[in-house]
Amino acid sequence: MANSKKASKTALMAAIHRFLATKEEQSEFKGQDHLATIFLPGKVKFFLSFGFIRKSVKKKMRRLVPGTYEYVTARTKFFDEQFKLSVDQDCPQIVVLGAGYDSRAMRYQSSIKNTKIFELDEASIQKQKKKLLQKTAIDLPDVLNFVPIDFNIDDIGGALKTAGFDFSKKTMFLWEGVSMYLEEKAVSVMLKIVAEKSGPGSRIVFDYFDKTIINGNSDAYGAKEITAEVKKSSEPFRFGLDPDAVGAFLEKHKLKLKVHYSPKDLEDKYITNEKNMLLGHVYGFGYQVVAESPG
Repeated sequence: MANSKKASKTALMAAIHRFLATKEEQSEFKGQDHLATIFLPGKVKFFLSFGFIRKSVKKKMRRLVPGTYEYVTARTKFFDEQFKLSVDQDCPQIVVLGAGYDSRAMRYQSSIKNTKIFELDEASIQKQKKKLLQKTAIDLPDVLNFVPIDFNIDDIGGALKTAGFDFSKKTMFLWEGVSMYLEEKAVSVMLKIVAEKSGPGSRIVFDYFDKTIINGNSDAYGAKEITAEVKKSSEPFRFGLDPDAVGAFLEKHKLKLKVHYSPKDLEDKYITNEKNMLLGHVYGFGYQVVAESPG
């Protein structure tokens, strides 16, 4: 039950971040998840309807862990792009791991033609998500499959097989905001599924933290504050990578590095306006990766 509550809290916080981003005035920074509001409790939705409260909430976020709000906003844009690219290319399958209140299957529904989507998460979160979507009369795409799973116990491959996943087909796996909480063994298992048990040319999109955050030696923007916050929680960071060794790490797992965005890359692409003015700083230890299996 504790894990379910923690997962629900994580899903809610992500939805709050995405909702706040939709209220940004600068178009280059503005988030596109117009469905995030569906997943907010009534009181939260009411208070966040006031601009001065949204401003206060973001100020508090920036004080607790500088760069978090900006990072999540930029990361969401990056994952949106990768999802949309896969849909536009008629990728046969998309798997969203730890989907929470992800709304991409609904937001991009009009573009989906031949892509089956599998969302994996705890049954309690999926039940609440479907309830909230039905309450607001949001139509669920026929191609969307909810796959209940306990990531601590259940086998991901087995859960996918039961849901009708075709291991022979090219697949895009989206793994957002997860790897840093896992042991390296669990990360390796996931990468093995992509590299060895999925169709040729399958890809995985994930973010990771610089390993100096894990051992407490990072002096990057926001590192001191996030380390202090993590010490207060019961969910420490467990996995990180040396950014200079990511390619070698992926090659060891039979995957090829296709895209590697640094914190500066995120800032330049997603939170810099047309006048080349930076609209905020992401924290300095989060990286984005796209890796591909052999074709």
